[in-house]
Amino acid sequence: MKQQRSPFKFLDAYTAADKDLFFGRDNEIEALYNLVFKTPMVLVYGMSGTGKTSLIQCGLSTRFDGPDWLPFHIRKGKDINQSLRKELTGALEGKKASDLKQAVEDLFYTYFRPVYLIFDQFEELFILGEDEEQKQFMADIQALIAAELPCKVLFVMREEYIGQLYDFEKELPGIFDHKLRVEPMNNKRVKEVMQQSFEQFKITLGAAD
Repeated sequence: MKQQRSPFKFLDAYTAADKDLFFGRDNEIEALYNLVFKTPMVLVYGMSGTGKTSLIQCGLSTRFDGPDWLPFHIRKGKDINQSLRKELTGALEGKKASDLKQAVEDLFYTYFRPVYLIFDQFEELFILGEDEEQKQFMADIQALIAAELPCKVLFVMREEYIGQLYDFEKELPGIFDHKLRVEPMNNKRVKEVMQQSFEQFKITLGAAD
């Protein structure tokens, strides 16, 4: 395996493989971890570039042992409903369920793990999605939440698009009840992250001329 030469990934998201390199978000990781046990639906939002994806893919994922969760990271693609079913059908080895609720139930009884549906860059549904695509998605999620299955739904999006969610509050009345804003790091925290990263990679800084 090729060793990473830099402690920073810039625009690339951190994953579970980077758990020893991911610093500065301990409070947010703990808060998100506690949230997912309180509710079946969580909204994670923040400005672009604040590390929302890394918080989940690296931070939250490392709080679970393998058997504790079955995560699916879903992007809209051409159609969010098709993308979602493609991910779930792949995990079911091609078995087709009649609807989303049935697919999640089949996944749980196949793997005996709680299912986590993580919709990253969820704002794409509002920017690029058609009305029918949006309506179908919200109806499916509403039915899934009502079924009270061992399933968690996480919406991850840029905060400037949160206003678009108000149109769906009737279908998903709890969508704003449990949320986490990922704040930009202040200078003090950035300095701490840099120091921890340099220590991890045994990087020393020389005095400027």
